[in-house]
Amino acid sequence: MRECAMSILNKNDQFTSMVEPELTFINQRWAEITARLKVSKVSIRVVSVTEYMKDK
Repeated sequence: MRECAMSILNKNDQFTSMVEPELTFINQRWAEITARLKVSKVSIRVVSVTEYMKDK
């Protein structure tokens, strides 16, 4: 998607004025989402079936 937007940006100034704000918004949202995912990562403990059944 970014490559397509960059291609449009380079075609002419009218396209640039339309696409650039949207691309900036998408980049900001992506940064927010990835930051949230990094913060909310939870360590996952892998257990064997035997261990799982032993706890039941």
